[in-house]
Amino acid sequence: MDEAEKLRILTAQVDRLILDWERFFAGERKTPPQDERQLVARRLRLLGESGFRSRTNQFRLEQLQQRFHTYNALWERQLRVREEGRRPGVAVAGVAAPTNAKAAKAVQESEDREHALYERYCAAKRALGEDVKFDEEGFVARLARQREALEKRLGEAVRFDVVVRDGKVKLAARGRNRNGNGG
Repeated sequence: MDEAEKLRILTAQVDRLILDWERFFAGERKTPPQDERQLVARRLRLLGESGFRSRTNQFRLEQLQQRFHTYNALWERQLRVREEGRRPGVAVAGVAAPTNAKAAKAVQESEDREHALYERYCAAKRALGEDVKFDEEGFVARLARQREALEKRLGEAVRFDVVVRDGKVKLAARGRNRNGNGG
């Protein structure tokens, strides 16, 4: 079996695992697919240790590993919320929960913007043939720290955009004027 075939099979297994977890959180499955997750994690690790001759296949494997680890973090977080008996939207770690639909929508829109920014950042890095050094959760946390520091220093809200300068992918902060548009 060649490298591409191994990757195709493993990708299908990861996709199946994602669906199994979705079924578990939706209530269609009674127990979490922990055994399946461990099996896929082991196969990913073994395939990664074996190495690939093709840089394309190595890149695909790294992307699959990153995707798996991102979902893994999400599943762990969702399991923790479920075990603690919390409901989505309830205050967590000192962060106030949205009290109305408008606030909840604003939080969701913010998360969607951060996700879109991360996707644009990754796409720009890949277009330059660079690896992404951190997952979406780390990216969002880093972005929040930078935003907080800049807003404190500038005294106004900022937004970020992905730019490519001198052959490097960077995040550019832009201030917002009174109507919410970049200025």
